[in-house]
Amino acid sequence: MKRRLLWTLAILAALGLAVFLILEGVVLFHARDDLRGQSGAMVILGAQLKADGPSLFLQRRLEKALDYLADHPDTLVVVSGGQGPDEPDTEANGMEQFLREKGFAGTVLKEDRSHNTKENLKNSKAVLAQAGYDVQDGVILVSNDFHLARAKLLAGRFGYRAETLAAPSDHWGFKLYNFLREPVGLVKSALLDW
Repeated sequence: MKRRLLWTLAILAALGLAVFLILEGVVLFHARDDLRGQSGAMVILGAQLKADGPSLFLQRRLEKALDYLADHPDTLVVVSGGQGPDEPDTEANGMEQFLREKGFAGTVLKEDRSHNTKENLKNSKAVLAQAGYDVQDGVILVSNDFHLARAKLLAGRFGYRAETLAAPSDHWGFKLYNFLREPVGLVKSALLDW
């Protein structure tokens, strides 16, 4: 009986590891730029805003967007993120300010009510629709590399024809943590974020 229990636990552990490795492969596969054409709109997904400006993760997202916008200044930009309890302002306001300070003069729309990726994408779709833009016409999603598999999953669920720009994750400790955590987030979003 004890041997059977140990075998059962070993098989379950092996299956769990196999599922985790497959999901990790999905996260790694999507952790890159994936531009197939020229989309008319961009959604920059929010991250923590600090008293002195965007967090490093958010700053890298904005810098990646600016690199693209330098060659495509007519792209309609949505900055997406509300205000958390530890943030001095909405992420959207902080993101717009950063873009303007870096010289971007194009159209920036603000989605300032969301608190997670699902809300970012649902609310940004509504903001784009109010501006007369259909997300099926193509939207570039900008986020950190580890986050793009989940962002793309949810974007597809909400009707986006999505392309991606992968902002780097600089700090190796945070990078490792987020890449190991993200498969769990992917499962959570697949099951619960509707």
